[in-house]
Amino acid sequence: MRNRLKIMKEKPKMAETKVASKAPAKQESAKKKGRPSGYTEEMGQTICNLLSEGLSLRKACKVVQSNISNVRRWLLANPAFRTQYARAREEQADYYADEIIDIADGEGLPDQKRVRIEARKWIACKLHPRVYGEKLNVTARDETPTITQEWMIETMRRSPSFLLEVEKMVAEAKSVISSKATSVQK
Repeated sequence: MRNRLKIMKEKPKMAETKVASKAPAKQESAKKKGRPSGYTEEMGQTICNLLSEGLSLRKACKVVQSNISNVRRWLLANPAFRTQYARAREEQADYYADEIIDIADGEGLPDQKRVRIEARKWIACKLHPRVYGEKLNVTARDETPTITQEWMIETMRRSPSFLLEVEKMVAEAKSVISSKATSVQK
């Protein structure tokens, strides 16, 4: 009987063992859930290499077993990775531009090829606008001639009929202004 009491004293109760065994299991499983989001240079290099080879960011993240939100966080936190990522995106634009030629020369229906080419042109333009963007002819000054008094005098000297036309336009403008003024007064 004494042996039995010793065993009972030494042996913990069944409810205590279940509670004690469940608590550490929850802590361990909480630590194991999800993927680690820590940035490593190797992971950043792999992502950038995949991007420059034409893969999308989503597919590159699947390869390195991370997600896009982690990569965006790394871009904000790590200036070196940000520079490397920007360069990889420019290289990706070059990849798409090279792929356009392969698609055009390859086999397939013309409409399908055109859609694929237009998609690559659009993304290349967005990724590297300085090289693949549309060239806009923007001038900083207004190209319309300014009518100055000197220009009017010179034009009148060359063409006497011009002076008559100007006088007619001034007279018409005065009559329009006077008719509007009288209608406003009524």
